[in-house]
Amino acid sequence: MVGSDSTFWDSPLFGALLALFGVIAGAVLTFALNHLQDRQRTVRETQIRWDERILEVMSRVMNTVEDYAQTAAVTGPTRHDDHTLFDAHQALARELFALQLIAPPDVRTVASAMAPVMRAVLTASDEGDMMDKVSTLEMQRDRLAEAVRAHFGLQSAQPVS
Repeated sequence: MVGSDSTFWDSPLFGALLALFGVIAGAVLTFALNHLQDRQRTVRETQIRWDERILEVMSRVMNTVEDYAQTAAVTGPTRHDDHTLFDAHQALARELFALQLIAPPDVRTVASAMAPVMRAVLTASDEGDMMDKVSTLEMQRDRLAEAVRAHFGLQSAQPVS
């Protein structure tokens, strides 16, 4: 086509190439967006699974703190021949360790502060000292519950009257 006014832009080949480019660009864009959406879904599902685990372990910690406090109140200062309080101490230590492994940093900090209080209960010298330390342990338990509530964005618990 020596004398023709036709350009490359007007040719059927250019139209076909443009359509092919559009199909390829659409496929790449679809793949990229689907991949991004799958990653976001995976992250969200993982977070939900860990949150459920944190709540489960936290519930066990709360129950174990209560058991430990009741055992301390019943047994009094540790006698060398009675391992009941020590066994309750070990159970609470295991649950706190599990919580510290999976909890976010703010909850982990509060949970780790319970260890010295637990040891203080275990080594109380007399019944009055024991009750003071049990009271401190229960306050620490409440601080831990508040830290977990804050992590999940829940309101503070209202005191029961």
